[in-house]
Parts: sequence; structure tokens; C-alpha cells
Amino acid sequence: MKLGLDCCHLPFLLAAIGMIPMGAAAVAPATDLQPHRDYPLDLSQYELRPVYENGFREAQKIAREEDFVERLPSGEWRRTARPPADAEWIAEGWAAA
Repeated sequence: MKLGLDCCHLPFLLAAIGMIPMGAAAVAPATDLQPHRDYPLDLSQYELRPVYENGFREAQKIAREEDFVERLPSGEWRRTARPPADAEWIAEGWAAA
């Protein structure tokens, strides 16, 4: 099965399927950001399985990032606690919806 992906999408694909954290995605030089259409990404040797599923049938527990981080006088941010284990989502930042 060909997915029509190329190598510049690999960090995002791996992050999406949980193989690497999104923050750890490699930063490519600007010259490498164009898709390499001549070399499609062959994923046939991998078994792709969903690692998360949510039907949104029940209320979602949302943890707010500001509840477990603090800003130090130096301006750095420090984690003060872990998010609740049963939190389905982490809301980052101070925006509201």
C-alpha cells in the first residue's frame, strides 16, 4: 500500500504514530523542506497500527498546563507536577475557546 508520503513528512508521521515525541522532530535545513517526489517513502516493511482512539462519546478530562508548571524569576519554566493520569488532553497556553 502506497501512502503517497515522502521523506520530508517522516518526522510528522513518526510523531503522529507515537514513535517519537512531536517536540523531538528533527529540524531540517530549509533546502530539505521541498518534497522529494522522485523518492516516495516506502512504508511497506512496517505494520502501522493505531495507538490511540477516541470516539468523543463521553466528556473529556482536560488538564490545563498552567496547573502543573511555574515560571521562575529567571524566566525559565519548571514543571511542578505531572498531569493527572486520567487526563485525555493537555491544554497548553492561556487561550480560551
